[in-house]
Amino acid sequence: MILDSDVLIDFLAGKPAAAEYISSVSRQERNVSAISYLEVLYGCRNKEELQAFQRFTAAALAEVIPLNEAISKNAIQIMEKYVLARRFNAGDALIAATALARHEALMTANRKHFDFIPGLELRIFRP
Repeated sequence: MILDSDVLIDFLAGKPAAAEYISSVSRQERNVSAISYLEVLYGCRNKEELQAFQRFTAAALAEVIPLNEAISKNAIQIMEKYVLARRFNAGDALIAATALARHEALMTANRKHFDFIPGLELRIFRP
């Protein structure tokens, strides 16, 4: 299961629904793309938030999945196909490509960001 940035942000903000949803997946199956990891880091406002996210990552996630050639090529194909019609952004393309490359579902609250990508399995989180 690939956790999207929005789910991680809600969890770190202490939203019970996010904690419950993340807990429904075993730790060994909880992964995050490097892009989502970077997006959450970017949103940290102080040292405490940064450290809390780092502790959460170490304790609750199986892996931060790095970008590789296959993920990058797939993200480019997704962008070329959908950028004009959907105004799809590069970060979401890389997150989707990570889930596709790993044959894992994507847990997200942003259905409209991803629901048009063939083969991408979504698990929709409702905060």
